[in-house]
Amino acid sequence: MALSDAVGGVAESYQYDAFGSTEVFSSSLILLPSSSASNRFLFTGREWIVEIEIYDYRNRFYSAELGRFLKTDPIRFGAADVNLYRYVKNRSTIRIDYFGLGDIPYYGEYGGPGWTNGGYEDLQFPNRNPKPGDIGPPHGPLPREDQDACYMEHDRAYARCKHKCPPLTGEAMRQCKRDADDALQACLRKTRNGPNPGSLPHSLGADALFTGTNQPSRPSSKGGGHPAK
Repeated sequence: MALSDAVGGVAESYQYDAFGSTEVFSSSLILLPSSSASNRFLFTGREWIVEIEIYDYRNRFYSAELGRFLKTDPIRFGAADVNLYRYVKNRSTIRIDYFGLGDIPYYGEYGGPGWTNGGYEDLQFPNRNPKPGDIGPPHGPLPREDQDACYMEHDRAYARCKHKCPPLTGEAMRQCKRDADDALQACLRKTRNGPNPGSLPHSLGADALFTGTNQPSRPSSKGGGHPAK
């Protein structure tokens, strides 16, 4: 992963282990003690609080050194894990937890609910309610292979539904997204690698989680917290 400068060059790059321990490198690949660009969004796009060396996952804090959260899951056993401190059931190479509440499967750069351009939909460009032209190169990474390309096209199709003019509402919006889901399934059936078509639930229900108003709130800012993104 890398951070670009104003002219598109690599300002610095990052390497992570499976649980988020990070190495930062300069543009000339010199190992740095921390981000020279003051980049605070690192592993899985979450906010790194450098002063105390933990990640803010909105509903609880996460230690990359320990590879687990520092408090129990707010939804208790609703995440289907008997260990209430564990991060994504210790399967961090194929699953992600956006809000510290439960893990969601993802695939490549574009597969998974709310997952596009190599990250989750958030308030930062280009993942802030992206338009079709914001998804994929040059703003996002190349798909890793054919399966990932199917998910990229599906993300673009959803974006077209969301940015129709005049705007779609009600049943028209639901039908537009169903058509996109059907096209995704057809595309996936043509590929030979990756998860089976039903294993990444980018559905109408999952999509509702990422509309903004339905996102879980961040933790209290007591004790050195940060303003909401």
